[in-house]
Amino acid sequence: MKKSNRTTLAVCFCIAMIATIIFYLLAVDNIFTVPMFWLSLVFLLIAEMIGTIKALKIEGSIFGTANIMSSLIHILVVLGISLVFVNIFPVLVTQYILINLLLIAVIAVTDLVTLYFGTKAKEENKQHASSRALVDECYRKAEEMSITFAQSEHAEGLREISDMLKYSDHTDTCGNEKEILGKLDELRQLFREDGSLQIEEMIKQIQNLIKVRSAQIKQKKKGSF
Repeated sequence: MKKSNRTTLAVCFCIAMIATIIFYLLAVDNIFTVPMFWLSLVFLLIAEMIGTIKALKIEGSIFGTANIMSSLIHILVVLGISLVFVNIFPVLVTQYILINLLLIAVIAVTDLVTLYFGTKAKEENKQHASSRALVDECYRKAEEMSITFAQSEHAEGLREISDMLKYSDHTDTCGNEKEILGKLDELRQLFREDGSLQIEEMIKQIQNLIKVRSAQIKQKKKGSF
């Protein structure tokens, strides 16, 4: 979520807190003489404060939105419970406090679960982006050599490497991508030195590494289900 949107949301929660205090002071006479009155105000303000803090912390994702929605639901539930207890059960102070503490615990657990999955999704997205960048770099180098040395006797092998990388899985890694990248750099150096036999051997090594990578990623994805 953009900083401006977070600020706007936080301001809305703050305004709601101020409006709540003013409403209670205007609607209830001698609010501090009846425990249920001021306790209902306190727990409502706590719910709104939790929402304000989360509004300042959330990120632009479905998990951040879920956190805000849970706070809005929390506020509405606290408001509903307060109306019931203030008007019907004003003497059941202990029960009212316990119910609100239970609600806060439920919200805390919900937010922790949401935070866990949000963090996990963020890390997976970061890993996928890193994997794509690494494989893209391998493909870029292979394609560049394929074009540069298109008229050489090794053109077919270079084209095969380029195609293998192009159509391989770019969303995950198996650990040998940096080795492939290093071998591609070595291959380019061999072309500069015109080591024909070594070039052919290096091309085969790179092709085998790509095949191993594809097989390992396929097995890795199969094992994740």
